[in-house]
Amino acid sequence: MRKALEASDVRVVTDTRANYTPGWKYNHWELKGLPLRCELGPKDMENSCVVLARRDTGGYRVIGAPGSMPRGEAHGVRSEDLGPVR
Repeated sequence: MRKALEASDVRVVTDTRANYTPGWKYNHWELKGLPLRCELGPKDMENSCVVLARRDTGGYRVIGAPGSMPRGEAHGVRSEDLGPVR
């Protein structure tokens, strides 16, 4: 998914710090102004899904994980997810 987003000129930051909780990381990146957050945890891996959360609307949606989405859609990330926050 990272490679597909970068190929679409989307900057990707991966936060793999194990010493912070997911909630702390979400808050940290929202305060920094990150417009679109992609959440992928152990349960998401089991369910073959990814959660996209937008800071500007406060909304989120669940999309299929890489391998289950068409290649042309950057693995489920649509232009409407990126358009207003780019």
